[in-house]
Amino acid sequence: MSRLTYSEKELFALIKQKRTNQFVQKFERSEYINKFCSNPMGDSLLGYAIACNATIIAEYLAQDPELINYAGKNGKPPSHYFKNDVDEAFLVDLVGKGLDLNATDATNSTVLHNMARMCSGKDFYTVVDGGADPYASNQINEIPLDTAKRWNNRDILDYNL
Repeated sequence: MSRLTYSEKELFALIKQKRTNQFVQKFERSEYINKFCSNPMGDSLLGYAIACNATIIAEYLAQDPELINYAGKNGKPPSHYFKNDVDEAFLVDLVGKGLDLNATDATNSTVLHNMARMCSGKDFYTVVDGGADPYASNQINEIPLDTAKRWNNRDILDYNL
């Protein structure tokens, strides 16, 4: 794994702190930034912004068509960072910019397979309403509801639409 420059490390710190103005200035002005960099956990900038709920930074990064679906070194597409307390307007905005809610990871799992393990039914179905395919199969031929059953996630299984 390549090492991060000081400026790239600072970008991840600014995302965590949700310091949008400083992030944008550093991202646009530093010549020592690879927009495809990943933190030590392998997270892309956009994925990390989604995970940290740094919505304005995520929306800024999502304007770049090369970053909207870029999986970091861990192979995790940005859509896989949606977990709990999904902001529907934020999700719709990113989907409108090209975010693929059906992107898969190394196990051919989608964001819904990951969410099926432990998120709420409300969040799960918010992502379905955003365009994620509830019938996509992963490498063990499970659809997301099968995963919810295996993990005994009653909140998803009992959720009333």
